[in-house]
Parts: sequence; C-alpha cells; structure tokens
Amino acid sequence: MTQDWEELIKDSFVLLSLTQDLVIHSNYHHGLRCAYLAEKIGEELIPEEKDILFFAGLLHDIGAPGGAFHLIHFPDLKTQMINDVIREHCYNSAHLIRMFPFLFEGQHRIADYILHHHEWWKGVGYPRQLREEEIPLGARILRAADAFDIYSRSGKDRNEITPENALHLLENNGEIDPVIYKILQNLSKSENFLYEYRLIENIFYSRYRKKEIKFLTSELDGNLVYEYIGYVIESKLGTSSPGHIYADVLYAVQIANALGLSPQEVEEVKIASYLHDLGKLAIPSEIIEKPALLTEKEWEIVRAHASLTIELLESVPAFKKFSFAGYHHERWDGKGYPQGLKEEEIPLGARIICIADALDAMTSKRPYRPTLTFQEALIEIEKNSGSQFDPNIVPKVLEIYR
Repeated sequence: MTQDWEELIKDSFVLLSLTQDLVIHSNYHHGLRCAYLAEKIGEELIPEEKDILFFAGLLHDIGAPGGAFHLIHFPDLKTQMINDVIREHCYNSAHLIRMFPFLFEGQHRIADYILHHHEWWKGVGYPRQLREEEIPLGARILRAADAFDIYSRSGKDRNEITPENALHLLENNGEIDPVIYKILQNLSKSENFLYEYRLIENIFYSRYRKKEIKFLTSELDGNLVYEYIGYVIESKLGTSSPGHIYADVLYAVQIANALGLSPQEVEEVKIASYLHDLGKLAIPSEIIEKPALLTEKEWEIVRAHASLTIELLESVPAFKKFSFAGYHHERWDGKGYPQGLKEEEIPLGARIICIADALDAMTSKRPYRPTLTFQEALIEIEKNSGSQFDPNIVPKVLEIYR
C-alpha cells in the first residue's frame, strides 16, 4: 500500500513540474532537466542527498508564474530583480513545498534549498543576497542546474539545447560555485550525458521510478494530494475567478451523487474536477484576466488548454485515468472542443464537469459579462439542454438545485 502512495506522490511531483513548464504547443521540460542535473552534481558533492536534490530540481519553480512568463524568457538577473512576480517565486515555491500534505524525509531541506536557489556565488542574487559558503550547498547545486539549463537554451522557441553557451556565460559571471562549474565542465564532455540531457523525456521516467520517498506521516489520504494540486493550479491562475476549482468540485460531486453513480465513479469525477484546468497554466495571464471579449486568435489559445490537459494527464501514469477532465468543453451537439465529440462519445465525467463548470462560471464575477444569480444560471442550463449540455443530466441538476 505504501508503494501505491509513493507512486502517486512521485507522479504528482512530475505532473506539477510538467505543468510549470507548459507552453502552448510545447513543454520546456526545464524541471525534468534540473532534476537530472541536480542529481548528477549531487552524486559528486553530497551523494547521500542526491534523491533530495533530484526532487528539489523537479519542483524548484513550482511557485513561479510559468507559461509565457517562464523564467526561461527572463534569464537576466536585473530583469528578474525588478519583476515582483518573478522575484517572489522563490518564497512561493518554498511555501508550496512546505504545504505538501504528506510529511516526507527531506521535505523541509528541499524547501530551504529552493528558497535560496537564486542566490549568486558573488552575492548579488535573491532573495537575501547571500554569498559563497553562506548559500546552502543544496541551493548552490540548484542554482547551477537552473542556470545551466536556462543558458543552454537557444532558438526562437527556447527548446534548442546548446551546453557550450551555458559554460561560456557561467565561466566568469560569478553566478555559481567554482567547484560546481568544474563538475559541469566535466559532465559536458560526456556524450552520454549530453544525449540524455537533450532527450530528457526519453530517459526521465525510468530514473524517477527508482527514486524512493520515506514518509514521516502515519496516515495518508489521497484526497489531500488532489486538493493540493487544485490549490497549486488555482494559485497560478490569478484572481479573476477565486475558488473556481473548488466550486467545480463541489457541484460535480453533488451532480454525480444525484445521478446515482457508484462511490468509485463519484471519486473519479471529484479528482478530475480538481485537475480540469491544468492546461490553462499555459495561457498567458493577460488573456485569462482580459477585461473584454477575446479576439479569435486569443480564443484559439484558450481552446488549446483542453488538449494540453488531456496530454498532461495521459503522460503521467497515476493520472491517466482522469484524462477525461480535459473533455469538459465538449458539447452534446458536437460543437465543442478539443475534438468535437458529441453526445455519449463524451465521457460521462466530462459531461458532469461541463455543467458544474458552467454553473460556477455564470455565477462568478467576470470582467466581460454580468454575474447571474444561481437561479438565472439554472435557466441558462435548461435552455441549453440538448445543445451544450447532456439532456439526461440537466433534469437532475434542476431537481437538486431548484
């Protein structure tokens, strides 16, 4: 049983990392590379902590804005220092690690390393301008892994990896520990390292499956993990719809119970509801929070989030069975997205989340339209029965809420 929890938590860490690195039509895999490289450096300097460093690298930017504001696009220290959101991400990331609901060995060391992973060897980094040996060794390793990956990026989409660029920049800029720089030099001479580093998605999963997590919590509750992921998602989506994910979970569970679904089916709908907006993290915040109607091009970007949600969930084993969450924008009449499914081609759980999502959206404050009362929203649900919404579910919705 402990093994099952361990796999869920490890897969949760990977999902959060992939989500952080998500952009429209791509994934930077920055967290995966930092995990791999932090472990490699750790093997040389603190081998007893190599697994802790692996997870620290995986999650080091969990509190960063991501998407179009990913730090890959802001490699310059001065730019980071004058941007409040970017400068604060070390605190946010450390806070989210400490908040993880299961206490595990090394959790708070990981948080402390992440807190200081933007400190520079010469003392000009953030958040505390520590220098040299004042910076925890684990944080110095993360700084090196993070900087090496960011400076290795080239090309228009930042997905071309050229390690020589990173070594050239890091040689004399005072950013990383000189001892660690020499380790990076030696690693970069290895063809096997460069192959694995460039094609990280091909080798990563076999490596992280071998990692072990020692729990220090006596009782484990999977619901807390899914709720935590929902919290992380919501914390990144801004203030345009506070509580949206939790409202969707509440409505979806109430509707699923009213339909007489089995406890296991209700539980799957609940979990999927926590995850249904994963792909939205790739959408630029100026589009999500735009106080006006979107252009057609902006709508194309928004619609892409459903496919991204499906791809993300299907790529991580423990979450694959919840990928139906990404179909909650499909319509009963086949005019929805991402695949234009219709009627019972759409998974039942997605049809339930579709109505739950609409109920919360219509009754929440939005800058581009008036807020409806709950009863007004129910009238809209009824009007769109058989077009947007499943006509077999709508009567139950009306029955329990009127």
